[in-house]
Amino acid sequence: MRYPGIVHIKKGEARALKAGGAWIYDNEIERTEGTFDNGDLVTVLDFDGYCLGHGFININ
Repeated sequence: MRYPGIVHIKKGEARALKAGGAWIYDNEIERTEGTFDNGDLVTVLDFDGYCLGHGFININ
């Protein structure tokens, strides 16, 4: 079993997600952890490690 990858959002970029936004753009990502393919489920964390939720990743 493969564990979900992790996406860390840059400081100040999680505002839209916390307000109900559904998208994360590449310029808002600080770093990623783990391995994943397009369509895989990932965990999304803000800059201090707070879990914002889960979503599907598209690296294109």
